[in-house]
Amino acid sequence: MKWGNSERFLSLRGSFDAYFGILQTKAFFDYSVSVSMRSGMPKINRDELNAFEFLAPNESEQRAIGDILLKLDDLITLHQ
Repeated sequence: MKWGNSERFLSLRGSFDAYFGILQTKAFFDYSVSVSMRSGMPKINRDELNAFEFLAPNESEQRAIGDILLKLDDLITLHQ
């Protein structure tokens, strides 16, 4: 999945928390280091950022995962 293809990763709309999490991964770090080796000042431009690919579940899988986590949260709350 392309980073800039947000219509396929619907849960990210309006939320930067998930983007922040992806940016903290070793995969993104390794990618950003590999594309920033061209100068003395490490940087990544917009085109390189948009070219970064990562795996993400489709919308129905995201909803199923969210439902399971909500049920688990409710169960934990019940037993406290």
